[in-house]
Amino acid sequence: QDEDDLLSFEGFHELHSSHWKIEQYHRVIKQVCHIEKFQVRRSKLILNHIFSALMAYVEIQKNQFEGIFENVYRWQKKLFRPIIKDFIDDFILDKNHLLPQRVYK
Repeated sequence: QDEDDLLSFEGFHELHSSHWKIEQYHRVIKQVCHIEKFQVRRSKLILNHIFSALMAYVEIQKNQFEGIFENVYRWQKKLFRPIIKDFIDDFILDKNHLLPQRVYK
């Protein structure tokens, strides 16, 4: 192999670090910003959704940089847990009959 093609350890580390940042970007944009989840079919609405997801990612990065939160997944869980709890609490009202009932003989 040509020695000019070989990476130094520092070069490899830098390249790997860049690769990892790209992987993290894709993970956040998909899992947190939900860029792939849309219910529309018109091109303008799809573009609006993609733009909104990208802007959400920019805002997340800004908040992380400013130290508002450190871990985006922990922040997401903290943000949505009360909303999900409220939904479940409201949904379950007057639906206790849907819960499994024990039959005692």
